[in-house]
Amino acid sequence: MSMMNIMTTRANKKIILRRALDDYNLYSKKDLVRIVLTKDGELVIDLEQKVNGRGAYLRKNTDAILLAKKRKLLNKAFKKDIPDEFYDEIIKKILERG
Repeated sequence: MSMMNIMTTRANKKIILRRALDDYNLYSKKDLVRIVLTKDGELVIDLEQKVNGRGAYLRKNTDAILLAKKRKLLNKAFKKDIPDEFYDEIIKKILERG
């Protein structure tokens, strides 16, 4: 892991940063939702960020998810056709979680 992806606070607590697909900026993992493509080829919305597989991060807001849907960012990240309904499912899960 690159030192660019870790930020240290005053209390020397490390904050892990990840790059969001929708705007390509670094954010704390708690501000992002992780989408995982498992080895079985299944797409999972990983809110706990524990599932094994290739992950991609999107910001936890509706505008970011809709932008990703419009630009088909998950299709590009996973090199796989992602149905539009999956993006709607991401929005639904984020809104449920608060």
